[in-house]
Amino acid sequence: LIAFRALQGVGTAMIVANGIAIATAAFPGNERGRVLGIIGGVVGAGLTTGPLLGGILLSVLDWRAIFYARLPLCLVGILSAYLVLPEDRPRERRALDFDALGTVTLFLTIAPFLVAVNQVPHLGLAAPSVGGLLAASVAFLALFLYVESRAKAPILALGLFRDAGFTGANISNFLFFVAHAALTFLVPFLLIRGMGYAPISAGLVVTTVPVMRIIVAPAAG
Repeated sequence: LIAFRALQGVGTAMIVANGIAIATAAFPGNERGRVLGIIGGVVGAGLTTGPLLGGILLSVLDWRAIFYARLPLCLVGILSAYLVLPEDRPRERRALDFDALGTVTLFLTIAPFLVAVNQVPHLGLAAPSVGGLLAASVAFLALFLYVESRAKAPILALGLFRDAGFTGANISNFLFFVAHAALTFLVPFLLIRGMGYAPISAGLVVTTVPVMRIIVAPAAG
């Protein structure tokens, strides 16, 4: 179960990493903002309907539906891409540059950090194992940045951060997701345990955030 969920995670990461790139390549510059806004709206729609549809699937089917329920949607996506997207061939044949060392050091940066965060509630922030994991994460982050500064085809092109607009947009996006994660994770506890809301009422309150995203994101784009 864990292995196949990890495999799904790899596929989801590929979609998230490549989806916006494909969209920006398929549309001209004057339509790019609108396309990105529509993508944001679709994400909001998914955040709104996902918990509801997940509950229905669990009620009608069982937990195994997490694997096969998305197959029809994936098949529609593949067929749509085949029919709609223009053919994209490289202009010249060359070996694919893959930043293997950057991939490994990035993984070694993120993995100990996530394990440390996961263990803080059980062991405490002062636990030696937590401190060791955080120190390892910082060390590998420095190594990752060093590797990326010299890579031929880096995972993270550090030169992009010289652009103030690019850097500011990424900082803004990071802060948004920090706030969004805190909201979606903590507010249900506040509403249900702290304020006595029924679960369905708490769900409706939390749903207002992705609903507003559906409305605002396309216009913002």
